[in-house]
Order: sequence, then C-alpha cells, then structure tokens
Amino acid sequence: MKYFQLLIEILTVYKNSRKTGRVECHNNDEFEYSMRLIKRFDLKYISYVKKSKDNKKIIYIYFSKNEKIVQKLYYYHHDPTASLVHDFRDLNEIIGKLYKYPTCCINIFINNQKEVIQDNDNAILLKTLHNSKSKIFNICMNRFSKYTPIFHLPHSFDCKKSIKIGKNNLRPQEIHGL
Repeated sequence: MKYFQLLIEILTVYKNSRKTGRVECHNNDEFEYSMRLIKRFDLKYISYVKKSKDNKKIIYIYFSKNEKIVQKLYYYHHDPTASLVHDFRDLNEIIGKLYKYPTCCINIFINNQKEVIQDNDNAILLKTLHNSKSKIFNICMNRFSKYTPIFHLPHSFDCKKSIKIGKNNLRPQEIHGL
C-alpha cells in the first residue's frame, strides 16, 4: 500500500468519516509511517503479523478511536475461536458491519466465498462490473486506482451507498489540503 492510501485510511477514522479502519503494511517503512500517524492522532490500535502465501511478512493494523471496536476487529479477523463460533458467512457479515460497509456490498463478498478464499478480488470485481448499470464510473468507485477512497468491494460501480462513502472519505483530505 502506498503512503497516500495509508494516510487516507487513517485520516478518515481520525476525522470521523469512519469509525474504524485497517491497513496492510508490506514493509517496515509503511508500518512505521502508519504507526506515527496512528499515534499522532491518538487512535487505539492492535497490530498483527501474518505471512503471505509467498512467505512475505504482512502487518495488519486495526485502529479506531474506540478500543472495544479494535478488539472486536482483531477477534473476528484473527482469533481462531471466532471461526469456531461463526461460519464464513456470519463472520464476514459481522466484520463488514463493523467497518460500516453497505449491506449490498457485504452480500457480494459473502455470496462469493470461493473467490474470497482464493483471495481473488478481481473475480469479485468482474461480478461488480456485471452488476453495474453504467460503464462510466464515479471517481470514488475506482477500485483499480492506488488511491481509491472506498475500502471495500462494491456490489456495483454505481452503488449509491458506496459512492456516498467515497465522497465522505475524500473530505478529510480536503480539510488537510491534500
């Protein structure tokens, strides 16, 4: 993830556009940059280190102004007992709701379990394209850009709820003059 995207994700929580966030850091520089911002903005956080399929280190940082939300995110993402209590569908629905994603977008994710397990966002994005009425997209919906202001996979590129989220997520950057 590039630094601008890390900044957007953290600023949107700090400026109350979102209640919680998660960043993926693929190297120590990204991790240190993220942690400086999170600490500067006095956000609560939990980090988790995981190995990718190609054995590279990925550091996930969950953050919010509310420590209980951070603990819930960590639990549902990484605690092995969560998957014993909840099936794939329920678990991902809970996680999507914690991130305040639109229900229609949570559903495309949980209804495509095979693609999700294979970590194949592109397959879901093809379904998103198929679900779209227009082939002209609002800039807020550009999931192909490094700088997308939405942090979830939309069910369609003309999803009004996702466009609203994207516009709200752009406001902190305007406030900070980015």
